[in-house]
Amino acid sequence: EQEQKLREQLNNEFYKQWKAGELVKLDKPRSGSKGAANPVLTIMEFADPLCPHCKDMGIVLNEFVKKHGDKVRVIFRHYPLDIQCNDAMKRAFHVGACDLARAIECGEAQGKFWPMHDAVFMQQELFFRNPVTERAIESLAAGAGLNTGAMASCFKSQATMAKVKADIAAGNKIKITGTPTTIINDRRLPGVPLEFVPGILEKILLEESRR
Repeated sequence: EQEQKLREQLNNEFYKQWKAGELVKLDKPRSGSKGAANPVLTIMEFADPLCPHCKDMGIVLNEFVKKHGDKVRVIFRHYPLDIQCNDAMKRAFHVGACDLARAIECGEAQGKFWPMHDAVFMQQELFFRNPVTERAIESLAAGAGLNTGAMASCFKSQATMAKVKADIAAGNKIKITGTPTTIINDRRLPGVPLEFVPGILEKILLEESRR
């Protein structure tokens, strides 16, 4: 009872913080999105394939969109913290994250964005111990049901890197300082412990559905 009350107060507080946040105007790419066609909530997650918190946030958002598929749309945006493709990075950090982002984008080219996204994030721990190689990416792609030949040429294509860089540029425009950065209806979700996120999302959806 007491804990329930406390949770509600917190959710109200976080909701107010979110609502008071400044609006960030971002394009909404068609790639890497799932859920409602005319959503009440559009949730955009800027994420790095080598970031454990991004993996956890992705799981929470996936559960949420599964539960409210008629009201919620989730859009994944690439924000690899990797100097290879992200100009905001000053030093080598998540080496190989740009390559994994390109691999996910190549999933989109074959209509398998989410299977490739999930395959990459599921194998995250593997890449903490081993370098991201083309062979490793190829085996992920095969496991996700992609045509590996088409995948290989997509991976090397300038257009694929350009898509990843367009997401990074969008992230830098709104001055992302870390991942995941989650934008709900053009407002940033306040930084809160992950365990609170499902409740806050429910609260935001409830309030925004009333409008």
